[in-house]
Amino acid sequence: MSRFELNKSDDGKFNFSLKGDNGETLLVNSKPYFSKGSAMSDISSIRNNCEYEDRYERKEANGKYFFNLQAANHAVLGVSEEYPSAQMLEDAIALAKSQGTTGDIQASA
Repeated sequence: MSRFELNKSDDGKFNFSLKGDNGETLLVNSKPYFSKGSAMSDISSIRNNCEYEDRYERKEANGKYFFNLQAANHAVLGVSEEYPSAQMLEDAIALAKSQGTTGDIQASA
């Protein structure tokens, strides 16, 4: 089952990632969070925005493909890992769309 992994770093900041059913990291937070509540708020925003095609900004740099998931106001909520092909990028977006709304939250913080 897909899940959000919420962690607290040694410096007290929070970060999260969205893991797919297969364990693949689909999305990571775009910035560190100073509070758990702020991280949880963006996880909620990801759940609310991930199913909409127009929220995915596809990027390519140095032959690698990645995407940003954006809120309606174009704020970046999360960033994907890099993929070696455009098709793998599209596959990851399809997984994020289908699994991002239902992921449980596993907090180690």
